[in-house]
Amino acid sequence: MVEFKGCNTDVFFNEAMDWMRQQTKPFFLSLAPTAAHEPFHVDPRYVRSYADLPEALAAFYGMTAELDENVGRLLDFLQENGQARNTILIYMTDNGTVERTAFYSAGMRGRKGSFTRAGTASRFLCAGRSGSPDRPARSTP
Repeated sequence: MVEFKGCNTDVFFNEAMDWMRQQTKPFFLSLAPTAAHEPFHVDPRYVRSYADLPEALAAFYGMTAELDENVGRLLDFLQENGQARNTILIYMTDNGTVERTAFYSAGMRGRKGSFTRAGTASRFLCAGRSGSPDRPARSTP
C-alpha cells in the first residue's frame, strides 16, 4: 500500500500530472476525483470563505473550490507542457445533490438517486481544439 500526503483531490491531480509528464505517445486519461462527496474532508483553507454557512455546506463548497483550483492547475499544466493544443478535455459530474442534506438543487425536484430532474441532471463540458492536425479548424456561421 502506498501512502500519500494531502487531500485526495490534490493527490489525484498530482499523480495524473506526474503520469502525463512521462507519456511520449497520445494517451487517454480518466481522472475521477471524489470531491465533492461525503465524507466532507477538506483542507480548512478552502472552508474559510464559507465560515458563515452550516459546517457541512461550508465543507461541500470548500471541496468544490478545491476541485476548481485543481482543474485550473491541470489546464495550466497542459498549456505549459505544450499539450493543450492536442487535448480534448471532457468534464462531467455525477448527478444530483447529496441525499441527506438540504443543499442547493437549482429549484429542481428530487435528489441524487431519484428519477426526477435533480436526480438525473449532470454537468458536462467539452473543450478542445476545433479540427484536427491534418485538417485546419473551420468556423461555422
